[in-house]
Amino acid sequence: DSSELDVAAISRSDHNGWKKERNGTCGGTKQERHKRTNWYHPLLWVHIDHAAKQHHWSPQVMVSALRKEHPKLFSHLNKGTMFRW
Repeated sequence: DSSELDVAAISRSDHNGWKKERNGTCGGTKQERHKRTNWYHPLLWVHIDHAAKQHHWSPQVMVSALRKEHPKLFSHLNKGTMFRW
């Protein structure tokens, strides 16, 4: 569904450029949607850093707070990812 906010694509360094050109025509490989999210992207990290300071780096509390504040951005973030940081 292209109308949804695709956080994984937005968090890539050059999400607007080359992928549109490689669409399966003229021998270009058809590109799929991004699956992995770069949580260190400045758009996302500023919220994560704020939650970490506010909730003393508790992964479970941070994830639940981020999901409440920004449900579209952090719906795929889980406590296991934050625990590894």
